[in-house]
Amino acid sequence: MTKEIIMKKQSFILLIGIILSLTGCGKSISQEDYNAQVKAFRELQEDYDAKVIELESIQESYDAQTKELNSTKEKLIETQNEINIVKSELTEMQKELDAINESEIDSETKTTNTESKTEQHTEETDKPASVTENNVESSINSAAKKVFGFSNVESINYNSDTQFVLIKAKGSDNLTNKMVVQGMFKDIFDTLKELEDIENLSIDFNITYPLIDKYGNATEEIVIKASYSNETRQKLNFDNLIFNNIDTAADEWWMHAALEDALQ
Repeated sequence: MTKEIIMKKQSFILLIGIILSLTGCGKSISQEDYNAQVKAFRELQEDYDAKVIELESIQESYDAQTKELNSTKEKLIETQNEINIVKSELTEMQKELDAINESEIDSETKTTNTESKTEQHTEETDKPASVTENNVESSINSAAKKVFGFSNVESINYNSDTQFVLIKAKGSDNLTNKMVVQGMFKDIFDTLKELEDIENLSIDFNITYPLIDKYGNATEEIVIKASYSNETRQKLNFDNLIFNNIDTAADEWWMHAALEDALQ
């Protein structure tokens, strides 16, 4: 657009030069030619003025858009700073909760050990098997509460006759849906690792999480069912196994479609 304006200015200057050269050489031009030249000049001037106005309008629009863009950038930076602050606060809260849970677990373990030692001295000689079973159940409870958190463990059903336990627990919330599902995988992985020294034990997991239906209503539903037989547990090598593959290591594994979508 600027190039076009320059060319028209040059044409105008050339036109004036022609007129001046004609008049300067003593030659005269007719009134008709003069009027035509004046008309051409005015048209060029009007076109030039229009282009200048159009260019000024474009510049004003560009300046406004630039200002709006800078304002949006500032808002995005402020929002990101707020998100970082919230993340930091959540991390600190999680650390505090973990510290509280570990303290409660240690306290419970010490109490259990003390009670167990007292029972060993006071009960009759036909009670040792019962004490061992109590220790296994206590270890399961401690491990589940340590990993999932006290408030998230819904139930622990242990059957000493069949050496089977079903752990039902809530999945923890997180920043994204994908991180929520990954957290469930890691909780199962960590619980199995905590109980790897217990022999002859098959473990099932039922993990629950609130799902929202098409009407906006949230209900706590089982979203993961996993089974690990004692034979399978003995094969798990936690030095090399990663928690993201804990589903493929299970004897049986079922996951709600909503979780599968979150992992995509």
